[in-house]
Amino acid sequence: MGQLEETAAQQQQLQLQQQQQDHIETILRENENIPIKIASVNITGAQDINPQTLQSHLDATIFKAKTLRELSGRTETLNRKLVQNGLVKDIRQGFDSLGIVDNEVTGSALNLVSHLQIVPINKFLAKTGTNVGNGEGDGYLEFQLRNPLGNGELFRFNVMKGTKIQSSYLFQASSLLTPFWNMNLDLFKNVTEPARNLPLELGVVGGKFAIRSGFIQSDSRWNYEFFTQSMLRSCTNTSLSASDSVLFQTGDDFKRTLGSTIIWDSRDSQIAPNRGQSLKWFNELSVGRYWKNQLELSHLKSWFDNDFVTMSCNFKTGYIHSLSSQSVHISDKFQSGGPNDIRSFQSMGLGPKDHMNSIGGDAFVSYGVSVFSRLPIEKWSASNFRLHGFINGGNLIDHNGQALTDCLAALSRQHSTSAGVGIILRHPMARFELNFSVPLTMHSGDDVRKGLQFGVGLSFL
Repeated sequence: MGQLEETAAQQQQLQLQQQQQDHIETILRENENIPIKIASVNITGAQDINPQTLQSHLDATIFKAKTLRELSGRTETLNRKLVQNGLVKDIRQGFDSLGIVDNEVTGSALNLVSHLQIVPINKFLAKTGTNVGNGEGDGYLEFQLRNPLGNGELFRFNVMKGTKIQSSYLFQASSLLTPFWNMNLDLFKNVTEPARNLPLELGVVGGKFAIRSGFIQSDSRWNYEFFTQSMLRSCTNTSLSASDSVLFQTGDDFKRTLGSTIIWDSRDSQIAPNRGQSLKWFNELSVGRYWKNQLELSHLKSWFDNDFVTMSCNFKTGYIHSLSSQSVHISDKFQSGGPNDIRSFQSMGLGPKDHMNSIGGDAFVSYGVSVFSRLPIEKWSASNFRLHGFINGGNLIDHNGQALTDCLAALSRQHSTSAGVGIILRHPMARFELNFSVPLTMHSGDDVRKGLQFGVGLSFL
């Protein structure tokens, strides 16, 4: 009897809390256009943050709010940016009213006092683990030093070894320029084997400097990256039967590039979206050698209660324009195929071949239509598992400097296509797929993967 009374009391308390929350939301909705002004901000737990950096975040968010409706959105922006920029671990925010104050210049406004309770971020972090997926595996060790000077700095050192990545060493340093822009420096050294059908061992030593934006959708759906990169590449042949194209790539090569990435994204989630559109445009200029462009488009729509059925349509295309008589390096070319790309084909399994070695292409098109459904079992329908059906297709070619119209004509013919069904797990950190797929059309040199195929990652076709 006591347990029943306790359960009833808990339910009554939850109902009361819900009624209070509904009442607060009703008040905010009815008064969302009331003029407001942030009179002052009381902050606790900010001893590890540079006061000027914290002030810049306040000036860019809640101090810009003119109404209760704007304040609600800019409060969320402030919370997210303080966490994303590595300044806090968590933040709680509340407001007190000082009443309506009249001002001869700005008129009457509701004066508010903001209260920020900050949970400081852990400055040092060390972690180790393994990654398994797409027929590969690796182990890593990582050290992080976060916000040491109070301006959102991050220093990261990562060591990784695995099946595809023989060794990888990465040092990253980043710092804020503004609440919505940061600069990042990467220094790296790694040795990899790109794929089993490309018998090369690729060693790379270099660095990359980038300036990136970090806008959120309530402020802007556009984000940008501008970068410059320099690296020394060393290629070694790993097979006695390697093709002439592979042998031609061996030796040392220095690469220096300028590039940009422009993104427009209205999706409701980057990892597991149910609706929205996205556009991604990548440009890379290797001085005196080539100009590389890649465009990605995505559209999603859902139907029925709780987004029971979702359709995703994706399209990708790319083109490399050579600026010299020197051939483009294999590692700079486009590759197609794999569990995250055109399914039912091996990674780097499509496109030009030389004695069955995948040598990549300088123009491609790929597309996919996927339909996701919640599990038709009430017990599991609310889980992160989804049933999955898809059709993929595309083409990868070497245009050999031909006219753009001829290149487009070649891309439109003789596509490799596949179809399949499977199940996916939409984890907050990544997406996992297990599919059964079959090729529908293919070229004689395509490297096929018929049957079960497992994929893990953030981006899928």
